[in-house]
Amino acid sequence: MEFIFFWLLFSFIVGAVGSGRKIGFGLSFVCSLVLSPLIGLIITLFSESKSSYEIKKQSFELQKQQSNLLHEIKSNTGANNLILELEKLNNLKESGALTEDEYIKIKQKILDSPNDVIYKNEDTNDELSYIYKKKQNDRIVAFVGVMFIILAITFIMFN
Repeated sequence: MEFIFFWLLFSFIVGAVGSGRKIGFGLSFVCSLVLSPLIGLIITLFSESKSSYEIKKQSFELQKQQSNLLHEIKSNTGANNLILELEKLNNLKESGALTEDEYIKIKQKILDSPNDVIYKNEDTNDELSYIYKKKQNDRIVAFVGVMFIILAITFIMFN
C-alpha cells in the first residue's frame, strides 16, 4: 500500500516538474504513472522547457524576418543598380557619346544580364528549418539512448 502511495506521490511531483515544460503536466504524470516515476522524470527532463521553447520559436521567427528583409534589400539594390545603369546609358546617349543603335544594343545587354545586376533569391528559411529539425532529431536520439541504457540496467538488475 505504501508502495502505491509513494508511486502516486512521485508521479505527481514529476507531473509538477512537467507543467513548466513543453511536455506538460498530463503527459509527464501519465508517463511516470505507467512506466515509473524515474523514467517519467527522465522523459520530462528531456522535454524542452516552455520558456526556452518560446525563445527558440521567437528566435527562429526573427531569423526568418531578417532573411526576408535581407532578400528585399538585395533585390531592391539590384533594381536600383539596374535603374542607375540605364540612367547612365541614357545620359551617354543624350550627350552624343552613343548612337541610337549602340544605345539599344547596350540597353538590351543590361536588361538581359540577370546575374550581374539582379539578386537571385537564395531561400535561407529552408536552411534554418533544417538546422532546427536536426537539433530536434539529435535530442530524440539522445533520449532513445538514455532510455535504452535504463532498460538494460533494469533488465540486468531483475534477472
